[in-house]
Amino acid sequence: MINIKYLLVFLFFSTSLAASASTQPANQSVDSQMNAWGEIYSTLETLSNFSWKSTHIPGLIERVVFMADYVKSAVASESSRCDFVDKIKDIACAKNASSRLSFQEAFRCFDALAKACDKTEKLQELGADLPESYFDFRMHNVDHVLDYSDVYFLCVPNGGLKFERFVDGCFHKKPKYYVSLPNHELTDGVHGGEFKKVYDFFQHDIGHAAACIINDKFWPYFYPGYQKLKSIRDRLNCDSKERRVVDAFIFSFFHESFGVLSNSYNVYSFDELKDPDIASKFIKKVNSDIDAFDPFIDNMLLANNVYSVPIFIGRWALNHTIKEVIGKITALGDKGYCSLKTAHKMLIDNFLSKTEVRFEDTLEWSSPDGRLYAVPCTLAIDDIRKQMINVKLTFNGKCYSIECYGPQAEAKNRFEAFHLFKYAGYEGTPKQVSIYNYREVIAIFKRLKTDAATILKAQWGAIRNTQ
Repeated sequence: MINIKYLLVFLFFSTSLAASASTQPANQSVDSQMNAWGEIYSTLETLSNFSWKSTHIPGLIERVVFMADYVKSAVASESSRCDFVDKIKDIACAKNASSRLSFQEAFRCFDALAKACDKTEKLQELGADLPESYFDFRMHNVDHVLDYSDVYFLCVPNGGLKFERFVDGCFHKKPKYYVSLPNHELTDGVHGGEFKKVYDFFQHDIGHAAACIINDKFWPYFYPGYQKLKSIRDRLNCDSKERRVVDAFIFSFFHESFGVLSNSYNVYSFDELKDPDIASKFIKKVNSDIDAFDPFIDNMLLANNVYSVPIFIGRWALNHTIKEVIGKITALGDKGYCSLKTAHKMLIDNFLSKTEVRFEDTLEWSSPDGRLYAVPCTLAIDDIRKQMINVKLTFNGKCYSIECYGPQAEAKNRFEAFHLFKYAGYEGTPKQVSIYNYREVIAIFKRLKTDAATILKAQWGAIRNTQ
């Protein structure tokens, strides 16, 4: 006979586990989360005068609560963070009850929750309203947010999503962009191992989504070509190397948002495209006519140059850091520009046999009142091969010591190609990119693009031959 005490204990724990399982956010798959977001965005089609800042969307509260539970589970050992998550949930529920939970408000909840999920982030002070989100910052003064794209905020424990999800999301009249929130710091992040922290990873995904949304003003002009691209891609066997090569190329093209940023496409301004005559020329220029598929693919190859740019000594990090120094000296602030005239043209390849590098340059900047300055200067770099370099900048009779990321860091962080090569089945690639092998990586990526174009054109030719 069963002891009644043990039976009660068994029933108690069974009931508790069942209740816990029913509320555990980890039990909702990525597909289920995507379906929920799809239902939310489908309601936008029925709304008139939609505004991402003010229109109340009832289904958003479920997404906010879901992410709150996910984050609370991740920070369960820290009571202060759990309390913080509860406050965010309360704010969201209050706004929902008063029909004020818009996309903007929900995105602010997601941003605050992402910070709470990152245990290295300091908790914010919360009032009745949440502070602006990183999404607000990226989309400052942009009113057409979500008119051109759908943004899905997903709770993904390890952050990463399958290539297929990204590629499938691109081929819609309103493309889908995904922002993933890990529930722990990653062992290895994206872009050369960067963005390991929970909030950094989250911001990185938002940066991609925001860039793509801005550029989707061009989307209708490319959509016929992309639909043809989708029909060809879908003909390829999911497990074939050809499909993996094509998907790696498409992922790089869309996710890095070079597809509509490149000068090879951006030939007219947004305002000019309002003119039907110019718009028709634009369509012809980019060959988005589905009958001109080969030139359309050729333009995609030209546009997708994300891993094709040589590395120069002062391309970004050095110029950016020197701008901060000049800003402190001259009250330049965020206005105007500041650059080294020569350094950004000096290929790192020419300095690999050296450690210390010294050269004369011209420091150019604009003052807040609009005046332009060009001052001779001297730069001395302690070791060009290090990730963090020490630079001595001498101008106007004074020497300033600057520490900043060097070309080695730029090489490591710029190239996110290794997972592309691995997915596409390319063997023999370097394990890590460096200033010594980055041109080899560029060559492999060029081969990947060329292979993808060959596959797509061949499939298109086969289709045409059967018509």
